[in-house]
Amino acid sequence: MSPGSGRSERVPVKFRDIETVSDTFDWFNDSFVPHVFVTKDYNGKTLPEDEWGRIGSLNKVLGGQKANGDWLTLATQQLLITIITINGELPAYAITKLQLDFNPGGYIEPSSSTTSTLLDQFPDATTIALDVLVLLWLFPWTLISALLSVVARHRTMDRESLSRHLNELLRHAGMAINFWAFPDGWFAIDALRGPIVYAYYITATLSSVTESFEHIASLTVLIRLLVTAAVFVLGLRGLNTFRDHVGLSILTRTIASAVRSFRTFSVIFAVIFVAFASTGTVLFGNSVDEFSSLLQSTKTCVNMLFNNFDVRTIDQIDYSVAYYWSYMSLMTFTRRIKASAGCFVECSIMVIILLGL
Repeated sequence: MSPGSGRSERVPVKFRDIETVSDTFDWFNDSFVPHVFVTKDYNGKTLPEDEWGRIGSLNKVLGGQKANGDWLTLATQQLLITIITINGELPAYAITKLQLDFNPGGYIEPSSSTTSTLLDQFPDATTIALDVLVLLWLFPWTLISALLSVVARHRTMDRESLSRHLNELLRHAGMAINFWAFPDGWFAIDALRGPIVYAYYITATLSSVTESFEHIASLTVLIRLLVTAAVFVLGLRGLNTFRDHVGLSILTRTIASAVRSFRTFSVIFAVIFVAFASTGTVLFGNSVDEFSSLLQSTKTCVNMLFNNFDVRTIDQIDYSVAYYWSYMSLMTFTRRIKASAGCFVECSIMVIILLGL
């Protein structure tokens, strides 16, 4: 523990408590290295020295860097630590990034993020068989659908350039993929399994293991986003099919009309929200952490809307009362108008349904 840290010898420095360069070295020696490069098992028994990893050498290296004084200085802008943890009992691994941002004034701001993904993208033969079926059945049918559309249109068209036919083929292929593949979500998943396996088996030989694992984790997050979008599109298409139903078509058309009316209120809401978020950053950014940046100010304004903000945080600052009540008054007025429009739509639906009965 550094003498200037002001902390007790019994309490190690935590990652979130890092504020200075001295705290960084204390955290490395007292918390990070002992927990990452362990010397005892889960029962508290000392492991053999050949299983200690490089804890001894790392402590020496950190001590030398601290004494040298040119590794972490006030001129340092960022320190990024990537940790890959693998549990032998689970078919998954996690990538944890610990980031220290060095501000111009010397204050260090810590942040962290964790991304987990499967260790084996093909755990059994069922997954492999599913991918093969998708590639052999779904993908050829999308191309066949596109080719048939081009042939059908070519018969009704005069002679045109080759580029026009190529553009038509690409356009219809995109429409076919969008109609047949994307809503199911499976095509998006299986199309990315190939790059994931490629990254695992090939990229690992071309770059460091850490970069390969990070690449796989990014692709896994992309798969999750695509699957979420696919499920959402399926829901919208389910509502779209109601247009052919005698009774449910009334509900679908009414909701579509309400969405079109909601656009005006959305523009007004967004303008007021952005204006007050920017104003809050200018007024309170140098005094309150909740408004220290535009992103933080945006989060705070959202919390205000849901009554999850303590006004005492800014009540000692000039113009805070005028800012808070002006924002809440305008937002409440906007939401009341939107709620009135929503009630009107609901009443219209009920009247139409009753008249239909």
